[in-house]
Parts: sequence; C-alpha cells; structure tokens
Amino acid sequence: MARAVGRVAVVLAVLAVAFFIRAPDGTADQTDAHELTGDDPVSSAVEFARLAHPDGAVEEVVLGRADVFSDTLAAGSVTGQPVLLTPTDELAALTAEELDRLGAQRVTILGGPAAVAPEVEEDLRARGYEVERHWGEDRVGTALAVARERHADASDTTVVLARAHGEGTQAFVDALGGSALTHAMAGPVLLTPSDNLDEDVAAYLQEADAREVVIAGGSAAVSEAVEEELAALGVTAERAAGQGRSGTAVAQNVRRGVAHASDASSVLLLDGDDEGSWAAGFAAGPWAAETGAALVLTRGGRLPNETTTFLANANGPQLRCGSSVTANVCEHAGRALELPPFASAGGITLHQPSTLVELIGWHESNDRGAQQLQPASSASPHLTLDSRGRDAPSRSSADVVMDPDRPVRSPVSGEVVRTGTYQLYCRHNDGFAVIAPDSRPEWEVKVLHMRGLRVNEGDRVVQGETLLADGPRPFPFRSQVDDESSHHDWPHVHIEVLDPSVWNPPSSGC
Repeated sequence: MARAVGRVAVVLAVLAVAFFIRAPDGTADQTDAHELTGDDPVSSAVEFARLAHPDGAVEEVVLGRADVFSDTLAAGSVTGQPVLLTPTDELAALTAEELDRLGAQRVTILGGPAAVAPEVEEDLRARGYEVERHWGEDRVGTALAVARERHADASDTTVVLARAHGEGTQAFVDALGGSALTHAMAGPVLLTPSDNLDEDVAAYLQEADAREVVIAGGSAAVSEAVEEELAALGVTAERAAGQGRSGTAVAQNVRRGVAHASDASSVLLLDGDDEGSWAAGFAAGPWAAETGAALVLTRGGRLPNETTTFLANANGPQLRCGSSVTANVCEHAGRALELPPFASAGGITLHQPSTLVELIGWHESNDRGAQQLQPASSASPHLTLDSRGRDAPSRSSADVVMDPDRPVRSPVSGEVVRTGTYQLYCRHNDGFAVIAPDSRPEWEVKVLHMRGLRVNEGDRVVQGETLLADGPRPFPFRSQVDDESSHHDWPHVHIEVLDPSVWNPPSSGC
C-alpha cells in the first residue's frame, strides 16, 4: 500500500506544475518547481526567457505565433535572442509583460501578417519597440528571409538544414535539438523538402558562400539525394542523426560538445511525440546554447534507450521535465541520471542495474559466502521474501525486477573475472557475469539471469555505464518475487556479493 501512495504523490506533485525539477540529489526542488508553470506555448516561451535572462537586459526578442510552429522553425537564425510567442490577432498579456521585463529595444516578428497580425505590430510600435518582420511565402521562405537578413555571408559558419514538412511531429521534431545547435553555432537554420534540396535554399547557399552544412536527422527526414545535391554545390555535409528522433536529439547534443548528460549544466526532457512540444523546444534553444544544457526526448510514456544511455549515471545536472512528460517518465529519467545505490555489503556499494526497476526482493543465497545486503535509502521499493530454508543470511541475494527491454548495467566498477552461461535447474540456459569490484577486489559481485551477454573475462566495467547484457532473461516459470511484482511479465536479475574464501559444499551437478 505504501508503494501505491508514493506513486500517487509523485503524480500529484508533477501535475501541480508544468515543469518538474529534479535536483542533483534526486529530490524534487519545490522552490524552483512552483515557479515553472509553462503549460501552454506562450507561458512556456516566457519561462525559458526568464531562465536564460533572469536579469533582463536584452536588446532584441524574436516573436512568433503561438498556435503553429512553422515560422518559428527559423528562430535559431536569430542567434542568442529569446523567443516569445503570441496569438495571431493580439499581443498576449504575458508576452507583453516579459518584453517589458527583458528591457528589449527591438522585436523581430517571424512570419507574415497571416501569422502575426498587423495589429500586433502596431501595438508593439505603440509600446515603443522597434519592429522588423521576416517572412516568406511559406516556412521555407521565412527561414530563407531570416538567413539572408542575418547571415548574408555564411562562409565562416555552419548552416543547419532540417526537413520542412512531415506528418504530425515529424515536421519539427528534429529541429528541437537543432534549435540549440543553431544557436550554439551562431549560423542560420534552413528548411527543405525531404526528397530534394529546395532551389531557393540552394541559391542562398551559393550566394552566402556556405561551405558546411549539418543535416538534422537521418535519411528519412532529409534524403541522401539532398546530400548529393549539396556535394554538387561544393558544400560539405554531415548529419547530426541517431536511432530515431530520440537518437537524433542526442546526436545534436554531441555535435555541440555535450557528449553525455555529465557534460551538461542541466537537462531538458521533452515529449517527442507531443504536437505541442515545439514551443518549449524552440524557446529553450537560446537558453540551452548559452548555459550548456542538453535537450533530450521521451516517446510518450516511454523513455527511449538512446535517451537513457545519454542520461545514465551523470549524477550532477538538474533535470527539467516538460509539461507533457508523464510523472513516471520524469521519475525514471531522474533515476537514469543517478542509477542510485540499492544495497551495500562489506564496503561494496551496489547500484541499480537498470534505469527502470520496479521492485527488489531480498532472499537467502545458496552460497555460504554470500554477504548480508544492507538496503540503501535510495533503493526502489523492496521487501524481504519468505525464507527458503538456506544456510545464508535473509538478504544475501537480491532479485531486481526490471524492464525487459532495457539493458543490464554493471552495478559496480571493477574487472570481469568470469562470464558465460550455465543450466539453471539443469534445464534453462542462463547468462552470468562475476565482477571483482574495485572497492574490494578479493570479493566478488555475481549477476545472474541475463540474455545477450556483452562482456568477457578480463573486461573493465564501469558502474552504470558498462552494459553487461542486452537485458534480463525471462524464464517459463514464476519466481518468488514475481508474486510481489505488479509487472508479472517483467523478469529479474539476481545480484549478490560473495566472499569466495568461504567454503561451499560441492554441487551435485545436473
């Protein structure tokens, strides 16, 4: 019952605010959390302007329409300037307040009068702002208009090229990370159809003497034919792309020097499947580039492996979760940043082997050298299982129930001394790894019930970073811990700490 109450509390806490902040120690920072209330495009943009410029003193602000992302795709070309949003027909009161707080002198509108009405422009002028507008016949034209105005000479900078169209979130998702990348590179962002290089874009690249292009996304987003056309123009192209949209977001972080979450000042997690995530993503670009923050994606209620690997064991950056990121995913991302300790024995600290652990069941080992495990306060929900009548302490083994689709990460740092497969109960093939931990190399940490082993004897493993196996191994029978788990189809890995000098009677074998 305590576990259920805890989960409800987490959900309520996250629903109370649009952005949930997890401090480096894994706790919710309530002081910051109540201030982040960006649950719509206008307020999301304001939140990031405040984060990036807490003291104001901004000369220029970019203004886009709040209901459609198309023209705001070009915001990255206005390097380093905050992005605010407004309804088409009137200046949003919150945006007007933020313009005043920032002390802006000039407002640059992206899009034509159908995107941001002339009445908004007149209102801005009446408030004393200088106003200019960049726009074209469509989103491709608007991006070109900004590029020509702000980057007439692109010979010594890098152009970011993204897809112009797509179904749903496909049309902008690769440009989310591309926003921070463009601001960091201080170059223009251009758009093109997926299958061919837009002829006006090609003309600009030649006019501006562009020499280097980074393509945001894989060949499904921007085809190899576009690369060939760029090469024909004498432009060097490389891709910032990974496995799917989440992998591409990671690759874009890497391209601007944030190779892992540990390199980032903070981490912004957005839902790459949410059609409203563009507002926070584009508004976050200047802030992320200026502060060295990373932008990564979730997929609805799932934290992708690419994102998990990027976050794994960073143990430092602050996590900010966008308004559409579910409470559970935000919590899982926080755990990924830490991969918290779950137990210790004899000076050896064991960390959770997965970013998504549902339950830990303690029980007696069948090895007399197995040590009693002391549960850590940061462990996932845990309980001691009924006695098995073995000659070992009651918590000398841990069955860790984890997501079957996630890899098994090393619970300690050290050297693999044995690895391979054996027959569990003389019938079921099972994988194992035995590690001599750095903190006590004369002892051993044994990990069982794994599939797809990735390590060999003599390998060096790093806690939280090294993948021991593709995942936990499911078995065609129910284990004791399965009766306590709410995910009956989730398997577990078995972990114990052994003193190998303790004598064990010979095994009867199979």
